[in-house]
Amino acid sequence: MLPRIQEFESTRGRVLSDDEFRYLWAELADIRLEVAHTIRCEILLGGQRFLQLLRATWSDYDTTSQTLRLADPKGKRIAAVPHVLPVSRRVAELLKDLRTCNGAGEFIFSTTAGDKPIHHTSLPPVFAAIAKRSVAKHGVDVEPFQGRDIRRSVETRLQALGVSREVRAQLLSHGRTTGVQQKHYERHDYLPEKAEALTLLEQHLTMVFAGVPKQGMRFSRESSRSAQVARSPRVHARREAKAVRGAIP
Repeated sequence: MLPRIQEFESTRGRVLSDDEFRYLWAELADIRLEVAHTIRCEILLGGQRFLQLLRATWSDYDTTSQTLRLADPKGKRIAAVPHVLPVSRRVAELLKDLRTCNGAGEFIFSTTAGDKPIHHTSLPPVFAAIAKRSVAKHGVDVEPFQGRDIRRSVETRLQALGVSREVRAQLLSHGRTTGVQQKHYERHDYLPEKAEALTLLEQHLTMVFAGVPKQGMRFSRESSRSAQVARSPRVHARREAKAVRGAIP
């Protein structure tokens, strides 16, 4: 019998505080750029699963539509389900840097010039070191955290910002069933709603990283119920980009 691995047996509830998120983002400046940008992209793309994100190749990134296609193989599926994410201007800048580092190879998130993706088992030591350095630098007790804790923390903030459970499920690829209704009838890709949610998240995190008090930003309930948003998410993103450009290092 194989031994149980406690890390995957237990249910975690760890959610990073705003201060811990700020320390995490600040410490990324002191680690290898490819790894730091991978973590930055994971956060700004809504807390995607590292296992899915790290498999992304340059062929999955469409610079015309500004989307990144991941593959969700979770559940009893014959083939992985495409998971498409809108790419903000800030994430596009991160990907541009990674193209300089890894454009010669296949994989976006790599430390081998794109030849092989970053392995997910290399990230826990990075997070452990960040938590340890935060304690030393800021004199606060930062509990060790994992990649899935970042994902949970991002979704918790999306929930607090008013993003509906349905939109969060689409954005984070939760429980996407393959029943008759979804397979044959549901064709809305949720890209407008995902874009609005990610814009709101980026605005919020920009203030968190800068230590600015929380503001009353909320997700548009109207756009979460409708296939068409009241205003184009690309126009919205361009307007908000002026406020956030340069605010996130």
